Amino acid sequence: MRQSGLKVQDKIKTALLYGTYSSGLYRVISRVAGGIGAVLMLHRIVQDKDETPSRYLTVTAGFLEDVILRFKKNGISFVSLDDMLHILRSQRGSRERFVALTFDDGYRDNLTLALPIFQRHRVPFAVYVPSGAPDRTMDAWFLRLERILMQFQRLETGALGNGRSLSLESPAAKAAAYEYCIELARQDLPGFKKWLHEVLPESAVSSKDLMNGHFLSWEELRQLAAGPLVTIGGHTISHPMLAKLPEDEAFREIAGGRDRLSAQIGKAVMHFAYPFGSPFSCGPREFALVGRAGFESAVTTRYGNIYRAHRHHLHCLPRMTLGGPAEGLAGTLLDVSGARTVLSKRCFAPVATA
Repeated sequence: MRQSGLKVQDKIKTALLYGTYSSGLYRVISRVAGGIGAVLMLHRIVQDKDETPSRYLTVTAGFLEDVILRFKKNGISFVSLDDMLHILRSQRGSRERFVALTFDDGYRDNLTLALPIFQRHRVPFAVYVPSGAPDRTMDAWFLRLERILMQFQRLETGALGNGRSLSLESPAAKAAAYEYCIELARQDLPGFKKWLHEVLPESAVSSKDLMNGHFLSWEELRQLAAGPLVTIGGHTISHPMLAKLPEDEAFREIAGGRDRLSAQIGKAVMHFAYPFGSPFSCGPREFALVGRAGFESAVTTRYGNIYRAHRHHLHCLPRMTLGGPAEGLAGTLLDVSGARTVLSKRCFAPVATA
């Protein structure tokens, strides 16, 4: 009964939320609850959602362009990370709200598909890169999972102790299987990685070849970094959960990735994104380490808008995900307006930090 009651509550909240959109009330809410702006998180740009089973990490090029045009129409300005810090540190407030667009991990499509869109609309953006991606030393096990799901029509997961047989006969089935497998990976990542290499051995597809097919090379990253619209940020060396590492090792990941990037692109790297970014993967210790490493700002994946109070929390700024399995302008506008926060438990404590 309790679960049924929760479902009813969720439906009521959803109806109320989208009612603020259809009525235009979200615009009024944004003046009160939307703070001064938002940082949006992306990973990969695709032409079609069916190109990969990891739909949560993809945004279609067409949707990205729609978002840019709609935000501009609504009077929201796009800013670089440096500009965002200037706004936060400024003593003078502004009625104009902003959005900062950020990409994690350094996928090649950030250069080939995203950059032309941003150039066309003169929109700045940031790319947080783990140095192990262009160095081709990072363990990109998730790319092997994607290759398996795209290559096969059925996948047996009995070896992982659950006995399920997954149909992979349609793009939707592959996407559902990806989410299921990610949950299995969270339960036992070392065992899951071993199983991936049994299903698709290194001799069949090397990890380096997988990375070559998806991630920017150093030359491509330098090309991207040379553009006036682009900020390159740090994202560690190997993309670990920093909170799980000893302090000295976590600091080496944070500072070492930054030093490697800076040496390769010939520019200072002053902004950082925590891998995974959840409370389980980074917290006060990591925030302090990033500050000690000399970064001016750092972003998490805690959900929330940016408020002026965040000038005191520059190393734990929240972000909102753009895109997902079902792309819709309504959902994105509701996020940035603060309407979703107003209808949540955080209504009276909207400033997300630790």
